[in-house]
Amino acid sequence: MKNRSCCLLGTASGIPTKTRNNVSIVLDAGDDYYLLDAGEPCAASMLRNGLDYNKVKAIFISHLDADHFAGVPMLIKSMILWARRRTPLKLFVPRRAVSDVRRCLAMMYLVDEALGFRLGILPLSEEFEYRDDNLSMTFHGNRHIKNRFCRNPALRDKYPELQKESFSFCLNLKNRKIVYTGDLARPEEMEAFIGGTDVLLSELAHFTPEAFFQYLSAQNVKRIICLHFHPDWDDRETELLGLAEKYGVKNIAMGRDGLRINF
Repeated sequence: MKNRSCCLLGTASGIPTKTRNNVSIVLDAGDDYYLLDAGEPCAASMLRNGLDYNKVKAIFISHLDADHFAGVPMLIKSMILWARRRTPLKLFVPRRAVSDVRRCLAMMYLVDEALGFRLGILPLSEEFEYRDDNLSMTFHGNRHIKNRFCRNPALRDKYPELQKESFSFCLNLKNRKIVYTGDLARPEEMEAFIGGTDVLLSELAHFTPEAFFQYLSAQNVKRIICLHFHPDWDDRETELLGLAEKYGVKNIAMGRDGLRINF
């Protein structure tokens, strides 16, 4: 059986720190990689972690906040200039953002004729399921973006076109269920899909650690890796682990950039 693992390229929230880049995860399925979000500078982080650009089969973007998407253009450019990529690449983004992403890449001269490989910019939604020989993946909408516009009526009314979807991902690799939360409005949004999770890769920025650990205390999750840390919790691993223990949450670790996790 092929080894399966992931490498945390970035574990910061929207504010990078001295030791954490913006969030990005490489899932290694053996012959193929899958990128879950592409925070800056994921291209450089892949290179520094010895990860081959040409093995990236698909990129999945949970939402279009800069800390989850801004690394995409430089990664594509690195695939052109450094890796001389020739194999097709699939880039999945929330369905309402497909045309925006296409225009964004064109603005940086990353048009089809300049790539040297075929780039498919494809829509993801709750109705869509990704499937290939390595894994299957489903997508679950959350309120991370919606809440931002609800809290600010002026923003909501002036920019209706920006009110696009945000998603959490459920991945099934043979006999392992991996959940990547993306950004959430609250931990309870995981209720619809957290059952039977083997590895939970969860953000820790948009709610308190206490709320997160209290919710997890009633869930049967075999292994929890925290990431997307708010800067207030950047170097307080011992304190966070103590809080988790207080709520009876076990098998938990605090992610860091460059950490490799075997499944």
